[in-house]
Formats: sequence, C-alpha cells, structure tokens
Amino acid sequence: MYGKRAKMGKNKFIGVFDIPSLALDIFLANWKKYAVLGGLNVIPSLFFILGQSALQLSPEIDFYVLFKEHNINAIIFLICTFIGQMLVYIITSVAILVLTKEKNLTVKQSIAKTLKIIFPIFFAGLLTFLIILGGYVLLIVPGIIFSVWYLYVLPCVIDGKRGTQALAHSKSLVKGRFWQTLTRIVITSLIVAITGHAIELPFVFFVNITDLVVKNTQLASIISIFGESLKFTIIIPLAIISLYILYESANQTYANKKL
Repeated sequence: MYGKRAKMGKNKFIGVFDIPSLALDIFLANWKKYAVLGGLNVIPSLFFILGQSALQLSPEIDFYVLFKEHNINAIIFLICTFIGQMLVYIITSVAILVLTKEKNLTVKQSIAKTLKIIFPIFFAGLLTFLIILGGYVLLIVPGIIFSVWYLYVLPCVIDGKRGTQALAHSKSLVKGRFWQTLTRIVITSLIVAITGHAIELPFVFFVNITDLVVKNTQLASIISIFGESLKFTIIIPLAIISLYILYESANQTYANKKL
C-alpha cells in the first residue's frame, strides 16, 4: 500500500506505531482528495449554524424547552440536521475507505462507488450498532468486546461481504488477537485525538481573544468554523485510513494463517 506495504507484513500484525505513520503517508500522498471528503463533513455544521441564526435559537439548545414552547420548526430543523450530519458522515467515511483501497479513484468516483453499496452499508451498520448498543446496555464489558469484534464491518462490506457475513468475517479477523487489536485501536485513537486538539488549539485561542477582547462574536464564529473545518479535513481521513490499514493487515495475516 502506497510504497510502504513492507511495514504491514504478510505474516505479522502491523505494529502499534506503524499505523499512524503509514496513515499519514497515505493521507499526504492523496491529500487533496482526502481533504475534500473530510471537509464535506463541515457542510451540516454550517447549515446548523445558519439555521440556528435564522430561527434565533439559543446556543444552549434545550429540546424540553422547544417542546414546551411548541417550536415545531426548530424541532424539525434539529432532527433534519442530525440526520443530515449522520448521512454525510457515513457516506464520506465509506468513500474514504474506498479511496484508500483504490487510490487512483477521483472523489466523485469514490462517492459513486459508495452510493452503489449504501443499502448494504446501512444494513450492516445498523446490525453492528444494535449489537454494540445491546452490549453496553447489558454491561460495559460486552459492549467493548462487540466493538472490537465488529470493528471491520464496513471494510468487509466494501470487499463484497453482506450483512451477517460481514459481521462474522470481522469477528474472525479479531479472533486470537483481541488484545492486540484493542491496543492498536486505543493508541491510534489517542494519537488522532491529540492531533485534532493540536490543530484546533490555536483557533480556540483566537476565538477566546476575539470574543473577550475584540468582543466580535461573529468574527469569533467564523474563526471557530474555520478551525473546525481544518480539523475535520485532516482528522476524519486519518482515523478512517488507520482503520483500513489495520483491516488490511488483519486480512493478510488471516489469509496466510489459512494457507
């Protein structure tokens, strides 16, 4: 993958710190496409901010107050915004997985391939969500176990597996290396989260200065949106690329075990 496949190894599970390193290499090799897909996640946020201003909603939105005031327009707006955010996130996330698998695709082609499998994606995603939610409702530990078992469901769907077949294959890739997989998830997530905070920190500083010293809330909002946009543009692709790297390494070592 992208000239550094040697890091992956065919018989050895990829190293903990090789994942973020390789993810960054892949991101930089195709950064314009990844930036577009990651940046698309900002659109619902911009729509929310504009709608919030148009409907004159308080920044601290309280659903109970909205129901009490019978503010139906605001309730419909918030529900539609939430659904829109989820749809955009799912489509762009899968498109990033598709692009990571086939680096020569355009952004449009990545999204088109995603839309062709959108129903299998939603079905497998819903099954996974319900199983993991059930695990957390019962006890926290089963929820964590299910989260690790079904980590690879979306990449499995991209590779042609459907429904319970995708869940079963994902679980088989984790079998025998649960703790290795969990360790890689936790450390990679921490690195990505720290990177996100590092990107956002200067913008938070300028927002506070603008809001407190200059007392220009509109300018502060613009700076905040720009900072959030930049963070999404980088962090979402890096996180999803990391998932695909882990999946490909698990797939390769699993296939070689069967030989």
